[in-house]
Amino acid sequence: MGWFCLSVLLFMSAVIELSAFDTWPQNLLVATKNSEVSLECRMEQENVIWKSHRIGELIGQRIKVNDQPDTGNYSCWSQNKELLNFTYVVIDATPSEPSGIECHTNSYVNSTLHCTWNINDQLVLPALVRAKIEREGFKDYDWVYVLAKETDQMTVTFDLPNVTFCPFEDVYQTLKVTLEALDPFIYVFESKFMLFRKIVKPDHPQNVTVQKEGKDYYVTWEYPSSWTKPHSFFPLQFRVEQHNQVRSMNYRKNISMINDGETKFKVSFNHFRLSCKDLYFNSNWSDWTDWINRDGKIQIRKKKEYRSRQ
Repeated sequence: MGWFCLSVLLFMSAVIELSAFDTWPQNLLVATKNSEVSLECRMEQENVIWKSHRIGELIGQRIKVNDQPDTGNYSCWSQNKELLNFTYVVIDATPSEPSGIECHTNSYVNSTLHCTWNINDQLVLPALVRAKIEREGFKDYDWVYVLAKETDQMTVTFDLPNVTFCPFEDVYQTLKVTLEALDPFIYVFESKFMLFRKIVKPDHPQNVTVQKEGKDYYVTWEYPSSWTKPHSFFPLQFRVEQHNQVRSMNYRKNISMINDGETKFKVSFNHFRLSCKDLYFNSNWSDWTDWINRDGKIQIRKKKEYRSRQ
């Protein structure tokens, strides 16, 4: 590696300590707090000199990592003052109890997992987060990188693409989502095993309409377009939530389950909304549709009011 390239890398790693990571460090050493670690120059040189811009020149290649002042960039130099390599040192702050990775996909054939992670409260934001999927018998997936910002309110979202499944075989397939997070001082690792069929969350029913037949009102809908076909093999269970509210004190609620594949239901209340889930597996319910009243109008204000009552 040329002197110029190494100088650029050293400069970039020093800048990292003053701001957020925008790329994952090439040579990262994760140390346990209050431990002693060995620095490796990874160059065929003897009698190298290690330097840190925080604590100056080191004697030998072993360092004691007690706290944040001991973290940062350590550069490796020859006796002729030639820059050889560098290592970035951080403290392992992985908690004993994970803060939580949650993922879902909207069908059995969707190739993307939509995930959220509750950011570890020890991280200094902004911080760099990366995640990937691991599946037994499959090639390694690429890391997906996302910057956790101060405006994220302690939750970061990311998509893991290019996940292929066979819906007739892989419903019992186990996935492992691995996540790493890094700020200029600490490192956090989390992983979670997920059963594929349990993380399927359909999109909500679509094309919801209201029909009047005589004195009765019926709501009709369609399967979400993203749902796996054929629907006869992948049926959905639907639920219809209904409300009456003539005055603020006159409030009634009813939830009906529809398990026979029907996409039509007689409504007897003024306002209603729908959601769905896989009929055969105990997976996630979809989000609710907007509230709709019996003349077919969307009632967004009602939706907010009713949610506040739940």
